[in-house]
Amino acid sequence: MLTEHVVQFTFTREAGQRPRSAVKVTLVTEPEQAIALMKALPSMFPSPTAPPKKLGSASEALFHVLEPSEDPNTFLQKRPITSPVILDSTNLLLAVGKIPLMTLPREMMHEAPLILMGCFYTFHLTYPKCVATLLSVIQTEVLKDSIHERDLTHSYKKAIAEWAEFTKK
Repeated sequence: MLTEHVVQFTFTREAGQRPRSAVKVTLVTEPEQAIALMKALPSMFPSPTAPPKKLGSASEALFHVLEPSEDPNTFLQKRPITSPVILDSTNLLLAVGKIPLMTLPREMMHEAPLILMGCFYTFHLTYPKCVATLLSVIQTEVLKDSIHERDLTHSYKKAIAEWAEFTKK
């Protein structure tokens, strides 16, 4: 389902002429919006610990888009951390560690962060250090659950302060 129009303005100016603008409209689907959000969230609420080099970006701790030639089982076996992950291909695959748990329709991508949080709660898992701040913010600000006093890290406190300042505006 197409839900949003993204408008990009391009300004050009030729010698001796007034600037003119061109408008490019790109239609974005809900799953694409959710994917962009999943990739951006770890940088919005960064943790002081970098992700393992083999993982690449911190967003890969939560979400990975499978290449057409990539086998989900092989990917899970080579993955350097064992936290829950959403794999995206034609459908979504929720896996914990090396074990695929369930397949979800791609249209549920916008629910992926909460599904992942449910895995951490259900299986009593520790947050990966590279996304611990983000998941702690989701835990306290979205799920309205408290966190242990030892988890009130400097990066968490900074993220909450920045979030509070942002939501005031």
